[in-house]
Amino acid sequence: MQTFQKYRDRYVGSIAGESLGYFSVDPKKMKAATAAATTRRQLVAAMTPLEVEANRAKYRTVYGKDWTPTVRGRISCLSIANITFAPLLSERGCRTLGYESATATSSVLNMRWAFMRGLARQAASPPRPTKLQLRRLVHHL
Repeated sequence: MQTFQKYRDRYVGSIAGESLGYFSVDPKKMKAATAAATTRRQLVAAMTPLEVEANRAKYRTVYGKDWTPTVRGRISCLSIANITFAPLLSERGCRTLGYESATATSSVLNMRWAFMRGLARQAASPPRPTKLQLRRLVHHL
């Protein structure tokens, strides 16, 4: 862990694949937390604390202690939900986004890259806590 902390700035992140992270939230807790949400913003506000805590708990289990910020070293490579969740990941402090280009969504690849570039520019300005660095991840089929 000491060596990792020493070279932390060189670490890009761990790929989370088609997910927001390495965690799962108890469906009953999620349902209870989001039951009153009537807008997307309310839904995100209800989901975020549960997802952030579940991610922290996962890192706590793996490393034996709290690790902050937990979202910083995660690279979500969403394909279908990329446009839906990329802004949310940026707001949570994610530094790097990936995009998984699958056959079903490859016809919109340029649009998704343009969206991610725009998001990276927005995230680079205050009040976002970290700069979102866009990296192209190639998915080999």
